[in-house]
Amino acid sequence: MLKEYSSLLQDITMNAKCYVNICENCIKINQQDNKVIYGEANGNSFLIFALLVDMSMFVYESLNFKELSSFKNRIQNSYGRKYFESLKLIRNNVHLYNKYGSYKRKADYIIDTKLNEFKMKDHDFLYQLRNDIALMYKISINKKIFLGTNYFYDHYVYEANDLSWDGNEIIKYASNTYSILSLLANRSSNVNVTKINLRNKGIHIEFFDYKSENLFKNLEVSYITAFRLILVLSELSYISILIGDVLQIRDFHNTDISWILFLGKYTAIKYDESLDSIENMIKYSKDKDVLKEILDSNSKKDYKDIRKFGQNLRNMIHFGIRDSDKNKYNLNLSLVQLYLLETNTNNMEDFINKFLLMKNNMENIENKIRSIFNLNTI
Repeated sequence: MLKEYSSLLQDITMNAKCYVNICENCIKINQQDNKVIYGEANGNSFLIFALLVDMSMFVYESLNFKELSSFKNRIQNSYGRKYFESLKLIRNNVHLYNKYGSYKRKADYIIDTKLNEFKMKDHDFLYQLRNDIALMYKISINKKIFLGTNYFYDHYVYEANDLSWDGNEIIKYASNTYSILSLLANRSSNVNVTKINLRNKGIHIEFFDYKSENLFKNLEVSYITAFRLILVLSELSYISILIGDVLQIRDFHNTDISWILFLGKYTAIKYDESLDSIENMIKYSKDKDVLKEILDSNSKKDYKDIRKFGQNLRNMIHFGIRDSDKNKYNLNLSLVQLYLLETNTNNMEDFINKFLLMKNNMENIENKIRSIFNLNTI
């Protein structure tokens, strides 16, 4: 039966191998002796946590590939029901917007939880000495680049035990997820992925203590819009750092095809989710003009084409095949053929060019969001 869907099985294996390689590199980065230069704490854990969330989504979707049902049953028996409940919660919490209902309740809960935790609801005589959030920055030579805040963490564990995971629980969850990922990486022997070793040992992210009150005041947008834009910024910043700093890929025309396909889809996931969130805000928010400016492009046609390319790539995260898709996978396509077919792309050169246009548009959105907060010079 697996031969019928060998394209999907190979896709799962390729993605798993790439995730394992990235995980190994991020662990090395986190283990480096990166002393704090300007801020209050080392923030390289941002990369680990962001990766863990994405690994969770991939593992969840892969285990829902029906041709791996017996494998899933063995995994469930080995890792237990509690792990799978957490896996599902994390996977379902990746969305930066709500299809139904307001996002305000979630934002208010997270903001208020932090204010209460650090006793900052009242402006008493100790107020100036306290902070309820931390700003995240990538530190480079004479430059600080704003990446978001630690609201990023709270967003993902919002429904997981009411933000109360302790360090041991996180480590155990991460270890289980990595173990399953490693097993998935060996499901097909026909997939080879060139390993990328960590070359940049100078990646440096730091946390700076800050007050949410100062973050949200004097902005052109409401605090709810600002909260959501910060989450978008963190997602996009992560994928930019991953490609540019962790993997240090500069020329996709001279990069292993497996990595091009994987990073194209990985970028599309962040890109599409972020645009969905901004478009959702434009629909319901009073900050329409500012939000439209973020998405403003020189060419509406180019934007529409790249948006569609990103959506098609992003939808490849689902491995539960619909009946209407079965014939496509019965063709026993190569991975390149599968990705070109799914994205209506003519060849790999066309795929790379569209990927780079999507990546450039994503980076422009990052910079426009940063300009709203104007915090690069803290």
